[in-house]
Amino acid sequence: MVKKKYKSKKTNSFLLEKGKEFSNDLINNATQWEISFKKKLKQTKIPFIFQYPIVCSNSKLYILDFYLPKFKIAIELDGQWHYTPEMIKKDRIRTKALKKDGITVLRIANLIENQIKPEQIVELINSLIGKV
Repeated sequence: MVKKKYKSKKTNSFLLEKGKEFSNDLINNATQWEISFKKKLKQTKIPFIFQYPIVCSNSKLYILDFYLPKFKIAIELDGQWHYTPEMIKKDRIRTKALKKDGITVLRIANLIENQIKPEQIVELINSLIGKV
């Protein structure tokens, strides 16, 4: 008999509470790229949550830079540290877990964030889900 990996609802609730605390810290210490992208995303009128904590079915806590719940899209702004071998591996695992839970992940490098216009954000989302 194969034992199922099981985490209790209590554990997931604990993780989510910790995630909310961590999320608040991230909001209060947002990077210049996150602040800029947040302004642009607001201009699109697409509803989103900034620094959204989520516990995936693998019982791992993740904080999504931007989450568009209507479309189940996570937008991640990647700084230079995301291009180290260790972070590339972690990001792949994270993306796979989110995808398994039905969330599409869109990654944008910080270096090109300042070149993106609000209408291009809408185009990117449209390309993922269809007309917004």
